[in-house]
Amino acid sequence: MKRRLVAAILFALSLSSTVSASDWLKFVAKDRSFSFHYPKGWQVKEEPSVVEVKNTAADEELLIVAAPFDAAKTPRQLAEDLVGMFRSSGASDMQASGWTSSPDSKDKAVHFRVKYSDEGKKYDSNVILLKGDAQAVWFSFSAPLDGYDASRALGVLEKVVASVSRGSASVPPESTAPAPRPSQAATNTDKNAKAFLFVLEFALGAPLTVSQERVILSELKDGWKDESAEELRKYDQYQTLVPVILKASQSQLEGVRAELEKAVRQWIDDYRGKSDSVTIIESELKRRGKVVVAGDPPLTEMAASAYSEIMAYSELLRTDSGAQPEDIDQTTVQEIREQLKREWLDFNRSDRELVGTSPGLWICQRALLDHGSAADQEKTRTLIRRLSGEAAQAPAGGNLSASDREMNRKLANNMVTHNVLMNMQQQTFNTYMWSRGFNYHPVYGKMW
Repeated sequence: MKRRLVAAILFALSLSSTVSASDWLKFVAKDRSFSFHYPKGWQVKEEPSVVEVKNTAADEELLIVAAPFDAAKTPRQLAEDLVGMFRSSGASDMQASGWTSSPDSKDKAVHFRVKYSDEGKKYDSNVILLKGDAQAVWFSFSAPLDGYDASRALGVLEKVVASVSRGSASVPPESTAPAPRPSQAATNTDKNAKAFLFVLEFALGAPLTVSQERVILSELKDGWKDESAEELRKYDQYQTLVPVILKASQSQLEGVRAELEKAVRQWIDDYRGKSDSVTIIESELKRRGKVVVAGDPPLTEMAASAYSEIMAYSELLRTDSGAQPEDIDQTTVQEIREQLKREWLDFNRSDRELVGTSPGLWICQRALLDHGSAADQEKTRTLIRRLSGEAAQAPAGGNLSASDREMNRKLANNMVTHNVLMNMQQQTFNTYMWSRGFNYHPVYGKMW
């Protein structure tokens, strides 16, 4: 088993490179077969097939584990097997989500998040599993769920992986200390970007999906990197606008929206052809009305994406009550989307129209999760969780097969989903005045 860990950990070298730096400590395996660097002040414990590196002061842990190998399985499947083993070994509530792989390395690596409890305390983790020709290795960074810093976690994890080397040849990562918490400026940029996107969607009455927002936010923040601190301050106004929109009366909203729409459209005109963010936004807005399945009404690209995401989030909440929309597993979204397409003609007209309003409903629910009060957020999660019904839960310690998941969903003629969606729609559009700008069907138009 020890040699399997050695061989697996060395596979990291094919995906990561090392660069010289200082101020990290080197770990060399007892048999001197491999080495890596870890943050100064942490303690290392080596066992067969496992290396633990702990920061006791902050209750943080790096874990490197040789995963049971099967050449026929994907990196995700190998990771799911190991998650199952952890569950059987005591972490019975461990749940994995947010699976991502890049197109050029999907057969070699997968990144995801894991949440679990240990002695009554909840933890969050970033995990990278790498698969080689005859071995696989799990790298994870865990810390308490309360206050978990995902950027720091991934930063430290990637640097440790990059430092892995044969023998004792490891050199320190590029930075001289573990990735720090985001600076106030970086944190403010994130908040401004999210606020800007909310204002944009409100102004245009154009709800986007989680995947669309992720692409736009990335491009938006990337574009802001070249702007000075003074130039970035102009975006602070968007954080101020969000509570104004959320608290405005119906009589005030149309005037606010009209003025914002003028400003947003002017911004689009000014930066058309100059900004990747604008290009992506216009592309997504044009794509939303594309018909995926004909019918009366038809299933549109926007409705299919939004409905699939909100149902995937519902299933995720049943296993992880604290999950965020960005934790949604895109594989689950795609499964639901394909099932929706197959069953669309089995839906009655009322259900088709209800699915058609899901883009507006979904953006409103996400806005409440991002900007609403604690009571709003809990109420929103409770409603969304009810969408998938009890049958969507996987058996303890295992995973439902794709066919079982499809049977449990029963998308067409599912009265539970229909009634919950109706209830969500009525409560949302009747309680939160600002949401009415999104109460529209993507084929028939918006209703301001």
